[in-house]
Amino acid sequence: MKARYLLPVVGLCLTTLSLSAQNDAQPSIVSYEARLAFDVSSNTGASAFYDTGAGFTAGGVAQIRMPRNFFFMPGVLFYYTAWSIDNDRLEALKLYSGSASNFGIRVPVSVGYDVPLLPNLSLQAYTGPWLNVNLRARQTLSAAPGSPFEDFYETNLFKDGFRRVDAQWGFGLNLTWEEHYVLGVSFGVGMTPMRKFSSLHNEMTQRRNSFQVNLGYRF
Repeated sequence: MKARYLLPVVGLCLTTLSLSAQNDAQPSIVSYEARLAFDVSSNTGASAFYDTGAGFTAGGVAQIRMPRNFFFMPGVLFYYTAWSIDNDRLEALKLYSGSASNFGIRVPVSVGYDVPLLPNLSLQAYTGPWLNVNLRARQTLSAAPGSPFEDFYETNLFKDGFRRVDAQWGFGLNLTWEEHYVLGVSFGVGMTPMRKFSSLHNEMTQRRNSFQVNLGYRF
């Protein structure tokens, strides 16, 4: 009699363990990616003032799986960009040469779609807004060779029209293999001014455009 009641209980336990193992084998709903990128930054609206700059971004993003291969991807990235100054007036007068740099935190919020290519290879396309919180922005001018001036000038650009916050719209593609390794490219188009300042009685507006080559590892 006892064996007759025991067998259904054992069967129920085995079924429960089997379903639990299947659920554990499914991919996690949330994955995390550590990311490092080489960044190239250009400006629109005041292109005669800064050359194309270079820098890096580093940080992490989370990928949250949604139905039908869609995903939501917020992140936090630190960025650093340096530009050389290309000002026609300063260049013509041969007075100064200089550079500018910007450090801050980027918060991208993207929605994307995952396309499986092979069992261990997939392609992700994503887009969404990027919010740049600028923590440091400085410009340095030094006397050019032959200049009658010898002073060295360092300017806090926040006192010269640089914004504490600017926004971009981002696009990106990631290639992920073995579910861990990520190679990607992304591009951000300036939506709001990075800086507004006066130059020769005209107001100049700078917007940030940036391109990244990303390397990542997904946990």
